[in-house]
Amino acid sequence: MTRIKWSLAALALTFALALAGCAAPSGPDPVNSPVPEASPSAPAESEMPVHTYSDEEVAQAKEAAEAEFANLTGCTLVSMDYDPQRSYEAAVQYRPEAGEAELNNWIVLFATFTTDENQAILEPNSTYEDYMYILHRDGADAPWTVMDGGF
Repeated sequence: MTRIKWSLAALALTFALALAGCAAPSGPDPVNSPVPEASPSAPAESEMPVHTYSDEEVAQAKEAAEAEFANLTGCTLVSMDYDPQRSYEAAVQYRPEAGEAELNNWIVLFATFTTDENQAILEPNSTYEDYMYILHRDGADAPWTVMDGGF
């Protein structure tokens, strides 16, 4: 899909959440937030930090994101994926001013889902990939909370 279609899909999904009685997510918009430009001194991609969450931490984050996804009418979750590198990079884009300690209390999961034929907002009978669920916790022992979502 083109960037315009993804932007429209993100807008449509946000509108669908609002119509479903879900509170609008707070915080920066992952679609329209400025992406920090790489500087000449930026580390190579292979040297970039990654999230190092345990399987239990990832499972807890997935549980929170899947509970939020359950509020979407007419959508079926295909997968909720976690990639340590992509999660860290998306967290940096979402919270560019955050230090490494704070970034390690953010996790980004990537959902793939389908829509049914009764969609009023999203494209009916379609598959959406890489929808981000952005979660935060107050500390290592705190629960994950969905803070935002989008493409």
